[in-house]
Amino acid sequence: GSLSVSSDEFSYMLLGRRVDGLDAVFVSDKDGVQIVEAISPSASIDPNTLKFVPTFTFGSEQASKLHMGKNQSIISFFDSCIVVHYLLSPLVVTFVLQPNGNVGAISALFPAVASAIQPLHEAVTDV
Repeated sequence: GSLSVSSDEFSYMLLGRRVDGLDAVFVSDKDGVQIVEAISPSASIDPNTLKFVPTFTFGSEQASKLHMGKNQSIISFFDSCIVVHYLLSPLVVTFVLQPNGNVGAISALFPAVASAIQPLHEAVTDV
């Protein structure tokens, strides 16, 4: 099973603040197997959201072949939500925001998130 906390708890634990419009954060492996999930109690998350992860991983690898540097993230805008995937190989960090969510805030905060989950990243990398 995965570790489960609310998105507010997760954002407070990692960032010391709440992120407006953030409905969920998932940390998974490149195949989409959840390791940590943080979902707002009021959020309505489509169960298909994490089915993107293997496709994101493949798409990110392909985008990195464009000779513009390594692809680090892909942002998808949908009618019902915004999904932001970050590759922290072998982990994928997925943020699900409300349609009016602040993607710039997530982008600015991702280095702090990456730093906060570094012990998890190291544990998974060493396996």
